[in-house]
Amino acid sequence: VCGQEGIRLNFRAEVIRIELREDLERFAAEEGPRLSAGRVPLAEQRFEYVMDEVTPPFRVRGRIDRYEVSEGGAALVVDYKYSTQDRIEKLIEEHEAGARVQGPLYMLGLEKQRNLKPAGIVFQGLRGESSRRGWYVVGAAPPDPDLEEKTPQEFHKMLEAAAARALGVVTEIRDGRVAVEPRDRSVCRRFCPY
Repeated sequence: VCGQEGIRLNFRAEVIRIELREDLERFAAEEGPRLSAGRVPLAEQRFEYVMDEVTPPFRVRGRIDRYEVSEGGAALVVDYKYSTQDRIEKLIEEHEAGARVQGPLYMLGLEKQRNLKPAGIVFQGLRGESSRRGWYVVGAAPPDPDLEEKTPQEFHKMLEAAAARALGVVTEIRDGRVAVEPRDRSVCRRFCPY
């Protein structure tokens, strides 16, 4: 009934809704003119590919928030996060340490399924001050002061490392090893029953 009558659930929900709207409006004003400069944007695109380096093979499926394709067929993946700048920094560190594989698996999906060349991966933080971090491939994407420069060889090495990590996890799960090993134990102490 409250929803039908337009009555907010509570004060906290209303504050969050207002903050979210302000963050998105700020993002659109700051970043809107820069988006897709000279590239074709595609949003909410699904991908699926088979990793057959193990037996039996397994499928990697996902949905990419946004990617932009240049005239030369190079793709820049953009993954939006409702996260602060500090959280985006931590996400980048975790990717570089091999603890996260989301961005590289998205890029591999575009490479394998759509035959696109890698141009880079961007994590776009939307909470509070807008923040962009990630990597771009020299020669495939224009220089970007918010992103770390990678040679094509360095970028492919990062993609291969993420694929190897995913293969390793699948192998461990198939072998019956499903241990509780949270990356951030402080979060687990607050929310996990073990």
